Amino acid sequence: MYNTKPVGKYVFEVCQTGPCMLNGSDEIITYIENKLSIKKGETTGDDCFTLKWLNVWEHAVMRQ
Repeated sequence: MYNTKPVGKYVFEVCQTGPCMLNGSDEIITYIENKLSIKKGETTGDDCFTLKWLNVWEHAVMRQ
């Protein structure tokens, strides 16, 4: 995937469409945010992890 700014070595991409949210994507994002102390669109201080969101309609819950 093309990135417009630097990202971490590992990128969590979580679907944020309606069907995904109904199937728990918000809980997944909250878990990752709490574990890594970052918010959507941020990268950890050691440049290891980035949390991003996807807009995908085919499958729920999707992460990449």
